[in-house]
Amino acid sequence: MAGPIPAAVDAICDRADSHTSESSTVTWCGAVLFRQAFLAGDQSAAGEIIRRLRGAVKLAPDEPVANCTLGYALEWTQQLAEARHWLEVCVHLRPDSAEDHYRLSRVYQMLGLKQAAAEQVKLITHAASEQNQQQAIARKFAHEMTGQPQKSTEPK
Repeated sequence: MAGPIPAAVDAICDRADSHTSESSTVTWCGAVLFRQAFLAGDQSAAGEIIRRLRGAVKLAPDEPVANCTLGYALEWTQQLAEARHWLEVCVHLRPDSAEDHYRLSRVYQMLGLKQAAAEQVKLITHAASEQNQQQAIARKFAHEMTGQPQKSTEPK
């Protein structure tokens, strides 16, 4: 199964444990622990992961990775009201992320907030369109820089 390399997770979290005021290390420890547990379906680790992510948010309240990952972890553990709060913060910090709007939409749906979920769907579509435009520009630039003609992706 793909996921964070256990030795890397251990190294990041050892650093976080010995440098508790280093917000980026504390954030990434919580994030990689969440990814590891999520991929393994190991909710028994959720309490520790959420504790670490709460600490990361306290250290760096405007850090998108800390806020978003805390929202993801709370959604995963069905703590929906609190997940809603952190995912709302998340989309405020990363308004162009289709994935973050999608996750918030799912929480809204599970909470029965149909209108709020529908608004997020509109934002998902907009964010995805923006990402597609950015990718098209990047592809065009790469082709121009390498002198290779760009292949058309439109049907003939």
